[in-house]
Amino acid sequence: MQNRVIVGAVAGLLAGLVFGIMMQLMKAPAPDGGQVPMMAMVAMVVRSESLVAGWIYHLFNSAIIGAFFGWLLGARAEAGSGSGVAWGALWGLVWWVLGALVLMPLLLGMPAFAALRMPPMRPVAMGSLAGHLIYGGILGFAYARLRRSAVRHVPRTLSSALVWIAAISLPALSGAQGPLVQTTATDGVPRPAPAWDNTSWLNADTPVRLDQLRGRVVLLNFWVFTCGNCTRTVPSLVQLDSRYRREGLTLIGVHTPEFPPYAGEHDKSNVAKALARQGITYPNAQDNDRRTWDRYAIRYWPSFVLIDRRGRIRYEGAGEFHVGDRTYQAWEQRIQALLAE
Repeated sequence: MQNRVIVGAVAGLLAGLVFGIMMQLMKAPAPDGGQVPMMAMVAMVVRSESLVAGWIYHLFNSAIIGAFFGWLLGARAEAGSGSGVAWGALWGLVWWVLGALVLMPLLLGMPAFAALRMPPMRPVAMGSLAGHLIYGGILGFAYARLRRSAVRHVPRTLSSALVWIAAISLPALSGAQGPLVQTTATDGVPRPAPAWDNTSWLNADTPVRLDQLRGRVVLLNFWVFTCGNCTRTVPSLVQLDSRYRREGLTLIGVHTPEFPPYAGEHDKSNVAKALARQGITYPNAQDNDRRTWDRYAIRYWPSFVLIDRRGRIRYEGAGEFHVGDRTYQAWEQRIQALLAE
């Protein structure tokens, strides 16, 4: 039993390397309108901005999944290479459902099976399915071969596998430092900000109107509480609100649902709970019909619009950022500059 678990872990590492390279090459939609490696989505699970962290987490999981494969299905898979591939592919399918469709979305703050319900993510989900089947097939094949030829040399096999993984992974990791999702901002010619007319507000006794905010700098945050990128950015916004509200900044959340009403994003009580959970005290408008979203031509969660004291749009951007990182500092500098005008 012990050898099966260890050989399964080694086979899982080898299969995980191949699958990881596939995820490095596959692209997923990014909040800024571009694309990021699928491995970036893995890194977001561990709240990291480094693809290296994504690779480490992925290979660790690959080894654990391989070890469980050896423990639960090893006796069946070691009958031959064909049997190993078949059982491995089945194992890959199981983990596609449990991991990619259920656990990963939940860890990213999205509903289970969100990738199949969001049209932009369906090609990514299908690519993930192919990757999991390939991972499983390689896992089963490698497991069967290792059990038949190298069972007496597991320590040496494990060492060799780790060396090969390191040698082949390093080129894939080169240049993978830095933010996963680059927050973009435009500072084109100032133009009048469209007025909004949302009627349902939280953290405000009466609806907040743009014309009431002349003389103040306004930062609009388009978000939804089921979006992991949005909720991970909230601490940055709470801090900006705390620092600059007295100096003339008004931060407004525009809560725009992503999913149909059955997901609960349209429910005002659910939004209120999210505000309390996140410690948000600045006004939030419910934008259930997406009218404000459309007026500002927003396309991604989270998005930001910075409006100057004269009611003109000065900066627009999209993407997750965190307290103290380069993107946070850039937004803070823009706010400071408009407050100084």
